[in-house]
Amino acid sequence: MEILFETDWVNFTRCFYNSRTGRFGTCINDVIDLSNLEIDREGLQDYLDFGYCVFGHTPVKDVHFLPHSSQLLRRDDGSLEVRHLEDKALHCLESIHWSEDEVWDYLRDIVQRWEASVDGEIVIPTSGGYDSRILNWMVKDKKRIRSFSFGATSPQSRSFEVIYARELSRRLGTRWEQVELGAFFRHLEDWYDLYGVSVHAHGMAHFEFYDTIRKRLCLDEPEKKEFPFPVLSGILGDDWAGCDDIPEVSGPEMLTNLGLRHGMCTDVEACLGRVQCSEMRQLYWDKNREMLSDPKNRVVEMIRHKQMLFSYLFRVPEKLSFSPWTPFKDLPLATAMLNLSPGRRKNRIWQQDFFRKNGIMVNDDCRVKRLPNTLFYQAYDRVPLKPLDRSILSEAVRPEFVDWINRNVPRTIQNDLQELLFSLRGSGRLCRIFTGKIPTTVRFRAFMAYLVLYPIERLLKSRC
Repeated sequence: MEILFETDWVNFTRCFYNSRTGRFGTCINDVIDLSNLEIDREGLQDYLDFGYCVFGHTPVKDVHFLPHSSQLLRRDDGSLEVRHLEDKALHCLESIHWSEDEVWDYLRDIVQRWEASVDGEIVIPTSGGYDSRILNWMVKDKKRIRSFSFGATSPQSRSFEVIYARELSRRLGTRWEQVELGAFFRHLEDWYDLYGVSVHAHGMAHFEFYDTIRKRLCLDEPEKKEFPFPVLSGILGDDWAGCDDIPEVSGPEMLTNLGLRHGMCTDVEACLGRVQCSEMRQLYWDKNREMLSDPKNRVVEMIRHKQMLFSYLFRVPEKLSFSPWTPFKDLPLATAMLNLSPGRRKNRIWQQDFFRKNGIMVNDDCRVKRLPNTLFYQAYDRVPLKPLDRSILSEAVRPEFVDWINRNVPRTIQNDLQELLFSLRGSGRLCRIFTGKIPTTVRFRAFMAYLVLYPIERLLKSRC
């Protein structure tokens, strides 16, 4: 047998394969046989429910992806086989127990070893959140840091991401710049080229973000135009640190708890040929139900699911001549953070204490009004989206659902009033109290549905 591909413990790099043709690769577009394209109804249903591919199957028949800790093998007869390896995370969760000081020392050590291994300026996408704040602090030579931020509010300069990042840069003495976004819907085709139908088309802002950064860096250092710029990323850090408390999973229908979709999915009722529960979903539940009873394992599994989504934080900058790296993919570090005291992990108190001790708890001095995220709407006003094609999509979803999306994505008086109501202080909290759900506007749900269905439409058009 020949080993074609091997995934790591967190499934950081996805591998797609076609069980009928034997093709494999890291991009789903490379393994789809358009001449024999057929929609996989169960794969499509789970894709709509999560907003990205899960449980090893996809919206395309015969196209699958490798789970974590697995090998893709080619048998002597040319057929493919999947071999499951030991789950190293389970062992490390049992064996690695560090103090908070040991975690900080280890993190600082691996960051500074990486810092010493790269040349020139170090790009840090700085949201003002905890993970990028830590990385800015950890870099030894602050003069090498080029930090960049974008805001998601209107105006973008008043977003907490921008305000916190600016203040952090002032305290650390680093070079910081804001990137104004708004034209990223022009990158829909670029997004599809990278991701196809593996994930909804939500992350196009990062094409505009990194393209702008690259142009600014090349102006400053034209001699490095042809070389990848090192990027220090905080991807995965918040979940190991205690950002998310994953609810219990009591059955296969509750596995969406592991998806942390934040509304970036769509109504599975729109799927043609819908079933109660997909076979792959049921198999995953039968295999992992006991393991998922442990809250630490739920965090690990959530991250493994969302790597299908999170990958844009690495693949987009790689596409645009950057070389990203994150310390939080390190297995000992991740499991040590998960094994810290639950009381200290709650609300990330252990990190807050570290920030205050080292003078980077910018939240204490920057009292920022939390404004609603309007970035998608700002982008739509600059580059309006074309209506979805109901005739093309009728192969996959109900045409009347496509009509609903097309009616509600553009601005109307009704959705403007609803968005104004939801922006009022305290309205979201009241809605959660009375309904038990995070409030979302009709336009937001339509936007998310559009971004979920666009890759499906694009795929079906490719066949035509």
